[in-house]
Amino acid sequence: MSLWDKIAFEENLDTLIAQNPPDYEAILKNNDLLRSYISKDNQNILQFLLDPQHFSQIISTMLTHADRKIANVCAELFVGKNSPMLKKLITEKESSESMIKNIEKGNLVKIGYISRIFQKAAEYHKDDFLSLFNSSLLILSVLTKSIHHTAVLDLLQSFLNLQQPEDQWIIFSYLQILLPKGKAATCPKCFLKYKDSIIGLIKQIQPSQLTLSQKSNMIKLLMETNKANKGNEQKNNKFNKEIINAVAPCLAPIYEANEDKEFRTLILTFASTLKPEKDLLNISAKLILRSTSYDNLAIAALNLLTLSPSKTLVSLMPKIVNSFVSDKTNTFHHMSFVNFIKSTLKIPELKQDILSRLPPLIIENASASKWRTNASQVSFYLEIADILDSLIEKPNSPWLSFRNNELTKWRAKNEVVEVPKPVATSSDQPKKPLIDEEIPNTIQTNSTPNNSSSHSTNIAAQNTVAIAATGISRGEVKTDSEQSSFNFPPVNSFPSFEENKEEEKPNFNFPDANAFPSFGENQEEKPNFNFPEMNSFPDFNNTPGNEDEKVTFPDPEQENAEDKPVFGFPADSAGFGSFPDMPEAASFPPIQNQQPEKVEFTTPQEPTQIKPQKQLQMQTQQEQTSGDDTSFDHFMALVNNPCWEYSGPSPEELFGQKDRFTSAEEAFTCLLNQS
Repeated sequence: MSLWDKIAFEENLDTLIAQNPPDYEAILKNNDLLRSYISKDNQNILQFLLDPQHFSQIISTMLTHADRKIANVCAELFVGKNSPMLKKLITEKESSESMIKNIEKGNLVKIGYISRIFQKAAEYHKDDFLSLFNSSLLILSVLTKSIHHTAVLDLLQSFLNLQQPEDQWIIFSYLQILLPKGKAATCPKCFLKYKDSIIGLIKQIQPSQLTLSQKSNMIKLLMETNKANKGNEQKNNKFNKEIINAVAPCLAPIYEANEDKEFRTLILTFASTLKPEKDLLNISAKLILRSTSYDNLAIAALNLLTLSPSKTLVSLMPKIVNSFVSDKTNTFHHMSFVNFIKSTLKIPELKQDILSRLPPLIIENASASKWRTNASQVSFYLEIADILDSLIEKPNSPWLSFRNNELTKWRAKNEVVEVPKPVATSSDQPKKPLIDEEIPNTIQTNSTPNNSSSHSTNIAAQNTVAIAATGISRGEVKTDSEQSSFNFPPVNSFPSFEENKEEEKPNFNFPDANAFPSFGENQEEKPNFNFPEMNSFPDFNNTPGNEDEKVTFPDPEQENAEDKPVFGFPADSAGFGSFPDMPEAASFPPIQNQQPEKVEFTTPQEPTQIKPQKQLQMQTQQEQTSGDDTSFDHFMALVNNPCWEYSGPSPEELFGQKDRFTSAEEAFTCLLNQS
C-alpha cells in the first residue's frame, strides 16, 4: 500500500474522537491532528484535547508510551506559542506538579520533554510560570534533587533569569544547603519576604544525600546567575551587591568541606567573579606554596591572588617564578603568570622584587638562540620584558643588547603596515552619471599644471583623446585619490553599434550562374581523343620469343644529355601538364626540329610587359590543364567509350536536375566525382 493509499485509508479525525472509548493511539497517529490543532479550524479537536480526562491521558501517553513518535506528537501539542494545552498546563498547579514528578523516574527522554515544555511556558507565559514556581515547593524540591541533569539545570536557569535579583531567593536556599553542618549564612534583607519558602525548601533537601554532581551544578547555577546579573543593566545593582556580600563569605567553608579537586576548582573560579575574601586568599596562597605542579586548581588559586595582590606575596614570589620557569607545556599557567606580574607591579614591594628577579631569567631563556628550544615560553617572556623595559631605570649592557635585538623584533609585530591603496573601490553614495568631459583619466600625462584658465583649457583640449572603440573621451589628469575611486561610465557614454560602423561598402551579391562561362570555354580546342581498342595493344606474354623479356629502364648515362630536362624536375612542377600513361609513339607527335629553341632576353630599353593578374591566372590554368583534355566534348566521348566503365547517371538525367544544381558547371563537377 502506497503512502497516498494509507492517507486515504485513514479514518476521519472527527470519527476517531467521537468513538467511546477513543483510540488515543489512532488519534495521535492521524496526520491531520497537528494541522487542525495549530490552525484551530476544528473546534471539536480543541474541545476533545482540553477535556480534563483526555488532557490527563495525553500527558500520561507522552510520559509512558514506548513509541517515541507518538510521545513526540504529544509534546508538540504543548510547545506551540499559542498552544491552548500549554496555557491550561501552566495555570493548573496539580497538572504541572503531576508532570514534574515524573522527573524523579530518571528517564532522560521524558525529562527532556518536561524541561522543554516548561521552558516554552517561561517564554510565552512568564507571569503564570513565575507564579507557579514561586508557589510550589514540590516543583522546586523535585527540580533541586534532579539538578544533576542538564535539562533540569537549564529549566532552573530559565526560572532565575526571569526574576529580578531581589526575587532570586532560591540562591540563598542553595547556599545554605551547600554549607557544612553548623555553618549558617546571613540572609540578605531583600530575601526576608521569602523566609517561609527558603526554610521550606531547605527542610525538603537533605545535604548529606547530595552527590558531588548535584553540588557542582548548584555552584554553576549561582555563578551563571551572578554573571547574568552583572551583564544586564536592567538588574538592580543595589540588591545584586547585597547578595554578593552574603554569598562570598560562605565559599571558604564550602571549599574546606569538600576535598574533590574539580569541585574546589569550581569554588575558586566562582570566587574570582565575586569580591575576594581573606579566607580564600589564604587558602590560595597555601595551595601554591604546597603545589609541586600547576594543575587547574593551582591555576585557579593564582588567578584569585591576581585579583587582590598584597605585599604578603613577597614570600611566594620565588615559588611562583620558579614554577613558571620549570613549566614548559601548560599555556594556561603561562597566561595566568603574565596576568599575575601585570597585577603585582602595582605593589612597590612586589615591583622591586620582580625587577631584580625577572630580567636575568628573561635574558637567559628568551635570547635569540633559545627561541627554538623554548618556543612555548618565549612569547610570554618577551611580553613580560616589554612591560618591564620601561620600569628599569638603569639597564645594564646585557639588557641593552637584549632590548636592541630580541625586544626590538618582538615590538615590530605591533607595527601597523599600511595597506596598499585599492585599484578600484565601490562607492557607497550614488553618483550622478558622468559626461565625457567628466570621466577621470586613467593615463598619466606629462603636462605641467598651470593656474591659468587659458592654459588649462588648452591642456584639456590636448589631452582629450577620443577612443573609437568606446566613444569615451579622455579628460583631465586626476590625482591618485581621485583615480582610486572607480565608477563605470554611464550607458549613454557608450556609442551604439551603428555609430561606429566601418565605412559602408557596396552590397555584394553573387553573380548569376549564367554569367559564368561553361567549363572549358576559354580553353584551346583539341581534337577528340578515343582510347584505342583493347586488341590494338600488344600482348607481351603471348609474343613468341619474348617469354623472358622484361621491362627495363634506360640507363641515364647512355642517354643524350641534350634530351634530358634541366634538373630532372617532373613535368607538373615545371608548369606543364602531366604525361599520359601510354606508348610514346601514340602520345607525342613527331619532332619537326631537333634544334633547341633560341632564347632571347629583352634589352633594358624594352620594358617587360607585365600582364594583368586575371590574365595570368587564366594562362596558368590553361597551362596546368593543357596536358589533360577535360573539356565537356572530350568527357562525352569518354562516356560513350565502352572501355570506360561508367556507372553514374546519364548526362541527360544529371543535367536535367535543375533543382539540384545551379549551373552546368556544378553538374559536370558532380559527374566527375561520381565517375
